[in-house]
Amino acid sequence: MAVGLTGSITNATSEEAAYVKTNARIDNIITNGTPTQGNTELIDIRTGADGTIYSTAGKAVRSQISDIKNTAVICANHRVTDSADEYYDANNVPPGKIIAYGNSGTNIPEMLGTLFCFEGTSANGRTQIYISRTAEILCRVRWNNAWTEWQSVNQTTANNILIANGFVSLGKIYNTTGINSANDILANTIYSIEGPFTISNLPDTLEPTGTIMTYSCRYDANAPLNGTVQVYVDKTGKCAVRMKWANNWTSWKIMPDFAQVESLINTRISNIMTPQNIHNAKGIAMMGRLDDTSQIANADLIPANSVYLINNSGISGLPASADVFGTIMTYYDNDSNGPKNGTVQIYIDRTGKFFYRIKWSGNWSAWQYAPKASDISSAISEYGATHLSSNYYCGFSLFENIGVVGDSYASGAYGESSSAASAVDHINKSWPQILARQNGCSVTNYTKGGISTRTFITNSTIGLPALLADTPKELYILALERNDYNIENHGERGYLGAITDITTHSLGSYPDTFYGNYATIIENIMNHAPNAKIVMMSGDYKSSNTLGTSYNQAVQIIADHYNLPCMVQLDEPFFDSNYYRTQWAAGGHPSAIIYSGMESAIERMFNKCVKDNKEYFTYI
Repeated sequence: MAVGLTGSITNATSEEAAYVKTNARIDNIITNGTPTQGNTELIDIRTGADGTIYSTAGKAVRSQISDIKNTAVICANHRVTDSADEYYDANNVPPGKIIAYGNSGTNIPEMLGTLFCFEGTSANGRTQIYISRTAEILCRVRWNNAWTEWQSVNQTTANNILIANGFVSLGKIYNTTGINSANDILANTIYSIEGPFTISNLPDTLEPTGTIMTYSCRYDANAPLNGTVQVYVDKTGKCAVRMKWANNWTSWKIMPDFAQVESLINTRISNIMTPQNIHNAKGIAMMGRLDDTSQIANADLIPANSVYLINNSGISGLPASADVFGTIMTYYDNDSNGPKNGTVQIYIDRTGKFFYRIKWSGNWSAWQYAPKASDISSAISEYGATHLSSNYYCGFSLFENIGVVGDSYASGAYGESSSAASAVDHINKSWPQILARQNGCSVTNYTKGGISTRTFITNSTIGLPALLADTPKELYILALERNDYNIENHGERGYLGAITDITTHSLGSYPDTFYGNYATIIENIMNHAPNAKIVMMSGDYKSSNTLGTSYNQAVQIIADHYNLPCMVQLDEPFFDSNYYRTQWAAGGHPSAIIYSGMESAIERMFNKCVKDNKEYFTYI
């Protein structure tokens, strides 16, 4: 790091001491030398810019150059790598420093970035700028002997709006000094107007305390130009707008809020949209009640400008999802063939459902349902309960790479045609690969049709040897069970084993049972990838299948033994649905679309798994 030569010299060598003495002798000779004719220029050089008279010309030059160097920003490239570093705390970084932070540091907005520190007129006013590895720029200022919070200058906030495109200035108006009238506020400015002082030409019916925003595509430093728009929002939230045109400001227009509009509409509808009022209104030709089809058999033929009460009359042409009791209103005009093009029908059934349609090109359009506010509110609530963050904890996209251990159900196996007798693995259609495409992460299938925990241990192509030869993954999903169940179901009784197969043995001596083989797989993965997360998944055997239920429970027992999360398929409605259990392809396996549905269901299961095991997933 280059620094200026300032202060006293300590621990100097004998050569350095001699050098200092020599310089002193030379300065003494020059200072005390006999003045000579024509030395005016030397006398001028001895006089500094601030009036200081130095003893020699050389000292004058050296001293002033030193001052310049000491006041300039000295850039020091420095990298903080651990907490012992003097600049580990950004609060301690002095002005003139450029510090690179790796994965260590405090009082910085995030790891991996570069900090620039600049001096103010005093310790107060000191400024720090931080550029993150994603090129986000953040800044803070030391004021009143304390640092402000870091703020991003990539966002348009009240504090940095000055640098946003188009805005000239912003501020507060405390009195009428400088700005006396809203008419004089220049374009592309935002001002907060605060009492007790105010300015003229604000909306008369609004509070004089609020914020005024002035916008235009053109800017003039003398006055707002034609086309300039002003928006004023007072402290109660009421809003008014106006425009300057033909060199004059229009009157302020007060904007009604939604509650006022809704109330006005509801009042007008309740006062006007009744059968009697419609009947008395100009243009309504007739009204009546339809109890059967003797008068009108089809709603398509109801004459224009009429209102009829429908009393379960049995006429056709009403909305299919509407109640058979209601009121139908038809508006516009008739000709010899009935209602003309452009005629509108409105049907409101006795439950309050609102339907409408129009006749055009000689045909009636399909009835459209206009949802009520309560319908919309209910839909929003339902969506929020399913999708919003209060119920969303984590997705697979958190992980860059995932390994899935499984059988044909994780291999996308299904028959090649409707006549196929057996299923064939389609890895690219498997739920692990659909998951990869859905989340943008890498997923490796350690899966194969027909494989069990027993054969997975020895299969060198996709089994445990292949998994251990690969780079460790961040997450492993273990979904073996189905073919182990088949081993026992087809005659090898007792193959399931018990938890004592694990608790009374160790790796390398586990018995050849479902419990023992799964223990071998899990412990090898833990040794291979000690930082990885492991999630197990139980099968979909229903309670009516006693042996299948035993295997479901065994997976959960093994997961509990190793303190691993477990996704239970029967807790997810999809795996118990008629759709999942019946829409299969040839070969006795799910179809491609079922595998896609499985992926969505497993996403939901994993989200719940993280919710129920937040501590396990805290450090990844």
